[in-house]
Amino acid sequence: MVDHDPSSGQWRVWYYCRDKAFVRAAPATLGTGRVALATSSDGIAWTRFEGPVEGGAVLAPSNLVGAFDEGHVGLTDLSRTDQGLVMWTFGGGSEVVSTGLPQLGDVPGLAMRCGMAISQDGIHWRRLAGAGPGGSLFDILPDELYAAWPNAIPQADGATLLQYSAPTRDMASYRTRIVRLGIDGSVARLGEMVWLDGPFDHDTGGIVTRHVIPAPDEAGWLMAYTALDRKHNRSIALARSDDGIAWRHDGAPVLLPGEPGSWDDFGVAANRLVVTRSHIHLYYYGFRSLTAPDAPRGIGLAIARRDSPRAFRRIGLGA
Repeated sequence: MVDHDPSSGQWRVWYYCRDKAFVRAAPATLGTGRVALATSSDGIAWTRFEGPVEGGAVLAPSNLVGAFDEGHVGLTDLSRTDQGLVMWTFGGGSEVVSTGLPQLGDVPGLAMRCGMAISQDGIHWRRLAGAGPGGSLFDILPDELYAAWPNAIPQADGATLLQYSAPTRDMASYRTRIVRLGIDGSVARLGEMVWLDGPFDHDTGGIVTRHVIPAPDEAGWLMAYTALDRKHNRSIALARSDDGIAWRHDGAPVLLPGEPGSWDDFGVAANRLVVTRSHIHLYYYGFRSLTAPDAPRGIGLAIARRDSPRAFRRIGLGA
């Protein structure tokens, strides 16, 4: 989750990761574990920051027995507020989920829920306990495999629309569901995200992750999202909305997996939009395999001009 401070020119990225010695309960195919920080002067070349918690991270799984994220933790969104930074997190505990799927079987830590943490400096974070199980914001519904990967849309009255990923229990389809978090801590379920014109072929399988910002070129909201087609191939596409609930597509995907043999040739996902005065930066997670432990994976970047918001070009070091 990348943040750019236009007043100082500083870029920071908070990302979830795990080392090979990570032993807590966590699904093998996910990269969740701890949250780390890196800094940059241009948004392209980055330097890892040595954080204050285990392994040099800035946020580790909870040490409280029974916490919703005592096994592993990740983040999907970051909000700037008058009170500081808000990190929208998700994680799982020690609970083992019997998926009934031959390719997955029984998975520890798959019962993931959403949470939040706050910070003044982006380095030292304090969890805010919600009313859900283990301090989460809300519970998993019976028809959801998990409730995770939250992203926030601020409201004029101080409330937050929180979108989250809610795959069916057989993982055949990924739903985006919405809750309204009131400033009093209340949680109101608003149902599923609505397509006014879809779905399209590239997202018939649903949406894995999303990021929403105020549209830089018109009124309303702009969303970049990880789309799944009917075969669960991933791409990144754009959509627009007036209210954050009902959406219309903004054309075909703007970013596809890389060319064969490239580090991101199997999938692109977990996108984040950052708008500067002249450009739109699209950060994403790319990978060559979902399961191979030593396959290349990492954070990629594509950039478009603000006056051509669909023409993204991949950027490498030294570009």
